[in-house]
Order: sequence, then structure tokens, then C-alpha cells
Amino acid sequence: METPFFSIVIPVYNGISNGLSTCLDSIWGQSLDKSAYEVICVDDCSSDNTRQWLKEEKEKHPNLHVIENEANIRQGGSRNKGVKAA
Repeated sequence: METPFFSIVIPVYNGISNGLSTCLDSIWGQSLDKSAYEVICVDDCSSDNTRQWLKEEKEKHPNLHVIENEANIRQGGSRNKGVKAA
């Protein structure tokens, strides 16, 4: 993948029950070329099936990157980690 023009960083905790699919569907539905942007989801030790769901989504969307925290670092820490990855 080429270097994206911009990155969207989404800190995630239990995203399945908190609207992550709606959020990502909105992003995927944009008319922008998929190579223009990347989506970075930082899973902050979700206790539901979010990590597995994100792995399945990654297979469908090559511009989706998933970072899995080993310990819960909360929203700010996850966001900062995603920004550094961008």
C-alpha cells in the first residue's frame, strides 16, 4: 500500500457492543479512494469478541490496521499509540 494522505485513529474497547461497526461502515462508505487513507484501530484489551471481529474486517479492508494492546492503557494512551503508528 502507498503512503496514505491521512490516518484515522480509533481507540477501541468492546467495540462490538459500542458501535464500532457503524463507525467503520461510515468510513468505508465514503467516496474517497481507499489508498488515500488508513484506519488504525487500537484495541485496548476488549473483553468481548472485538479482536476477532477486527481481524475479519482487516481481511476485507487492506487499509485497516489493528494494534492490540497487551495491557489496558485507556483511551488517551491508545489514541497516542495509534498516532505514533500513523
